[in-house]
Amino acid sequence: MSTRAGYIFKDENDAVCVYKHHDGYPEGAKEHIAKALDFAWPLPRFEADEFGAAFVAANKPSEGGGVRLIPGGEDGWKTHTDIEYLYQIECVNDQIKVKAWVVSYDSTTDQWTQKPIHGWTVKPPQASLALGGANTPWT
Repeated sequence: MSTRAGYIFKDENDAVCVYKHHDGYPEGAKEHIAKALDFAWPLPRFEADEFGAAFVAANKPSEGGGVRLIPGGEDGWKTHTDIEYLYQIECVNDQIKVKAWVVSYDSTTDQWTQKPIHGWTVKPPQASLALGGANTPWT
């Protein structure tokens, strides 16, 4: 079974949501966000729509499917009631900051629950090649 996740890319002017059908647990999310760094503007430049596009470009399988933009702005992720994790990605002090939640939807009450979990930071320089080794950009 796939672990689905929603990703909110947010800047001071905009928010863009992306749905990813698999590997949405935190370790998978770290890898997917790191891959996007190779397709995005170098930090400290960060635009929500551009980084969201970089995320899709870096993680979309060649056969299609798996990753898609979600309309609806910052709350767009709520249209996918099978999401188990939610991530908010922003640039703060020239670093990528990720907030993370475990989420679940109760169809009987039409309510979402969000439980915060440990977020993380990626520091420049961009280093998607170091996803877990001694030189990892994640803290």
